[in-house]
Parts: sequence; C-alpha cells; structure tokens
Amino acid sequence: MTCLVGIEETISGWLDSLEALGGASRAECEGLLRRAAGVDSSLAIVELGVYIGQGTCCLAAGSLLGGGAHVYGIDLWGLRPTGQEPKYDDPANQQTAQSALERLGLLQYATLVRADTQEAVKNWSRPIGLLVIDAGHEKPEVLIDYLHWAPFVAPGGWLLMHDARNGGWPGVDEVITQVIGPSLLWEAEEFVEPFSQWFRKRR
Repeated sequence: MTCLVGIEETISGWLDSLEALGGASRAECEGLLRRAAGVDSSLAIVELGVYIGQGTCCLAAGSLLGGGAHVYGIDLWGLRPTGQEPKYDDPANQQTAQSALERLGLLQYATLVRADTQEAVKNWSRPIGLLVIDAGHEKPEVLIDYLHWAPFVAPGGWLLMHDARNGGWPGVDEVITQVIGPSLLWEAEEFVEPFSQWFRKRR
C-alpha cells in the first residue's frame, strides 16, 4: 500500500507542474501522463500538434514514470499559417516547448520536430504505441493525419483524438463517426474530455 501511495504522490507532484504550463486541465494532463506511462520503450509516442508543449511534457512525464517510450512532438511552428488563431503560428512556441521540457528534466524523453505532419510521416517507420492527433482541426486535415499516421499504431496501441465532442471543431467528430468508428481496427474506450480514445485491436 505504501508503494502505491508513493506512486500517486509522485504523479500528483508532476501534475502540479504540468498543469501550470498551459491551458490544459489537470484531468487532461493526468489522462495523457497515465496513457503514456503504459507505452513500452519499443514503441514510440507521437503527438501531432504541440503548440507550447504542455501535452508533450505530460506525455514525457508519463514515459519517465512508466515504460520509457520516446515522445515525438510534431508541429508547424510558423512554417505556414495554420488557419487557426495567430498564437498557434508563432515560431517562438517551439522554444517555449523546448524550455518547458528542459526545465522539467524531460529532454531525454522527447524530441520536437518542426515539420508539416504530412512531410514528417514520409520519413517515419517506427511502430507507435500512442498517437495523439491535435494538429489541423478541419475535416480534411484531421482525416489526412489519421489516414497517414494511424497505420503505424501497433496492435494494443492507442489513438487519442483531441477536441472530440467540441462543437467548434465538427471536423474532428466527422472523422471519428464516419471513418474511425466504423473501422474494424479500433475499439472505443471511455471518453475523457477532450479526448476520444481508441484501442487498436490485437489481431
């Protein structure tokens, strides 16, 4: 019991630091951390859409506390306009994310990649244990990220779709209901705001 209490105290301490980094709630940070902690070091964790790195730090902290999988955070960081709020296009966000990882002692668990997600996938070959899709939010962008990156998710791996059930971004839910849901590849798991969670079937 003491060991379990110690682990939960450690997680709580991390969540205090992670929640302070940005706009994601403590529950969202915890969800990412715990999901990342379950990924084996033989698999990668990929986050499409990083912004200032709060999610990346959550994933890297989970990796540190769990299986040690390496996190790859991919973002445009001003390479071209995102079509979203101007704050997402600021190239300085990459340094903010890098500084957050360094400050928390997580640099060895994460690599930031400045690239279009569709350019980055051309050079990708590793199996993925956890894929977080949170880059472009219009339906064509969400769909192309899913179609190109999801095949790398290993059986038993996880897919998290950010901003699901968010009326401001209907394209995310359209991809979920029209493509992911009907697919025979995935099993839906409990919705944990703001993530729709999917488990890659083992077969």
